[in-house]
Amino acid sequence: MGNITTLCCFITILLCIESTRTSPAIKVRLAGDNRPHNAGRLEIYYNNTWGTVCDYGFDNRDARVACYMLGFGRLGSFVRNYYGTGSGQIWLDDVQCTGNELSLAACRRHSWGANNCHHGEDVSINCDNSNCSTSHPGCDVVLKTNVHNLYKQLLNGTLCKYRLQSFCVAWHNCSKYLQRNGCTITDLLTSVVKYSAWRQFRVSRVTQQRYNKVADFMHHLCSDIEARDEIYRPCYQSALYNALHEVCGYTIISRSRPCSFLQSRKYCYARKILENCNESATDVNMLKMVIYGAWVMRIVDSSCKVNIDQLIGNNADLNAIVHSMSSVTVRLAGENSLPNAGRLEIYYNNSWGTVCNDGFGDEDAQVACYMLGFGRSGLSFYNHHVKDSGPIWLDDLFCTGYELSLAECGHRGWGNHNCGHYEDVSIICDNSNCSTSHPDCDVV
Repeated sequence: MGNITTLCCFITILLCIESTRTSPAIKVRLAGDNRPHNAGRLEIYYNNTWGTVCDYGFDNRDARVACYMLGFGRLGSFVRNYYGTGSGQIWLDDVQCTGNELSLAACRRHSWGANNCHHGEDVSINCDNSNCSTSHPGCDVVLKTNVHNLYKQLLNGTLCKYRLQSFCVAWHNCSKYLQRNGCTITDLLTSVVKYSAWRQFRVSRVTQQRYNKVADFMHHLCSDIEARDEIYRPCYQSALYNALHEVCGYTIISRSRPCSFLQSRKYCYARKILENCNESATDVNMLKMVIYGAWVMRIVDSSCKVNIDQLIGNNADLNAIVHSMSSVTVRLAGENSLPNAGRLEIYYNNSWGTVCNDGFGDEDAQVACYMLGFGRSGLSFYNHHVKDSGPIWLDDLFCTGYELSLAECGHRGWGNHNCGHYEDVSIICDNSNCSTSHPDCDVV
């Protein structure tokens, strides 16, 4: 028994020596544009060449090892490909660390350079910045505030101005404190996990995009909105919140809607602001606040990465934004189609095309029927009138049924789809000339 134990120990020592010998000396760095010093795209130096790491199987345990190699200690998080794509070699794939290794080279993984990835899957990480502390009272107030609830109460008019003022005072104090220490609120990603009010940003599930957008929202709220609270408050106390919800589907949570959803929904948001707010409050700052809320309220995919200024464009007038919406027309087509039923076709960019049935429901049909002059009563049914060719203009359409046009509904973007014409939508609209008032119809 003693000999067996000695032999096992000897084999273990040999394996450790071999593992050390076969783990090459490598270096890591953080790269990417517009990044803090403690976050970026993870790059690794091997065989005299810098390369990237594929995100397949990569998680926070692997990030902790990379952060340790960078000198930040063992506290870090994986933030998908937030800091963009690299180029050249992809050195590592399917990395599986325990979190306690001294180097990524010591983790389980594929062989160096063996991968089935592309640079759109390059890993980004966020490491703990020891200079950034939440110990300032202002930061403590901010991170103990449930931003989701704060925003919802603000928009539906139930947040008193004194609570908004006290939150923004804390926000400004926290920002100044962090700035003096050479960091910003976005550096606190790995620190907020202990605050239950920010549980939607837990490190195990967090994406840097949503965290940053919520930080951007708080900056906008306290820099551009709170200072003009007396002007905007009557807008909150109007029917704006309900209108955004009922007409624009504003508070309907989804984790899969892409950024393009906001590109079309901004027209609905702007129209509802114009209809429900005083003229002095109908400005771009109010529209920005509503769009920022899409991240806070989890209306769009957490990985959505979009510049709100670019999304809105150069228009400072909400009327101009509403009128910049694509002017489209619709028609019913197909063999044996009826005046009120057929394949739905839409005219965009000087071409007639179809609509894919992915996610298409009766609410979407109601908007199409409204555009056709039949009122808001319609039904969708499966590819009854299939088209052989031509563009498929819309996919993953999301309407509430109260929009003025399909162009105002959420969708993947014009011409962006994963459909074939066998998925073309057909609809039937209510024909007001048809009545069931005849006694025989009543019996039937």
